[in-house]
Amino acid sequence: MPTATSFTALGRGSGFPLCLEKVDVSGYDRWTTLGGVSKESPSPTDAKISTSLVNAMKLYWNLYSLKGTCSVSGSNNVETISASVDEVVANFNTVDGLKPNERVCVSGVPGTEDFETDEDLGSLGNLHIAKAQLSIGIEFEFMRFYDGETTDENNFIGYGLESFNGDPFVPGGGESAAFMNFTASARYTDTEDSIGNNAGAYDCIGSVVEEEDTDWTYSYVTISGIPFVRATFNYFQGSSPEPTREATIDSIDFYTYN
Repeated sequence: MPTATSFTALGRGSGFPLCLEKVDVSGYDRWTTLGGVSKESPSPTDAKISTSLVNAMKLYWNLYSLKGTCSVSGSNNVETISASVDEVVANFNTVDGLKPNERVCVSGVPGTEDFETDEDLGSLGNLHIAKAQLSIGIEFEFMRFYDGETTDENNFIGYGLESFNGDPFVPGGGESAAFMNFTASARYTDTEDSIGNNAGAYDCIGSVVEEEDTDWTYSYVTISGIPFVRATFNYFQGSSPEPTREATIDSIDFYTYN
């Protein structure tokens, strides 16, 4: 883990250098605060609210990188291509690896991606693409969560991450860098449809899913000590040979202090 210089930030009285939006999550299909208060366990405690702020502070001030296992390999029966990536360093205000004490005056939030793409224009003129990608979503923003009206502070249950509504790449669809706040993806696309193979795997974590998609699998998970909602998706369309793909978020790495 990288080491950072100790510092003091006055912020806006909440630990953040910016004011946070309030959101009523009671109508969402699945949600959790960063302290573990969730739709399935909705009773907040002072300890869980405090933990959600501590974890939010870790993610904002001390986030260094997202680590995962992302790899994909596929063939159009002529050539085989592959790609892999295992870490992405957080980006603040277009600066990779901005250290914690340098984030004091940043008005934005972290958003970045790292990927490897292997494109092969085969001997038959057929283009197929293998892409492995780790993303810290552009919509990576912190919010105050309420289980009910946001005008009543008795409904405050802790801090979480804003919902990310992007759609993943699927056959016949578009492409988004990230589906939730942290996303691992591995995709193979036979763009010229030489044998019709398209395949992909997604592993995504965040705090909120406003409306669940029946094609996805959802769960609650703790990664590097922080509670999240997890969404996974795996698809294949085509014929043999089926591309191999793996996309798993393994851990989140933080700065430490002497």
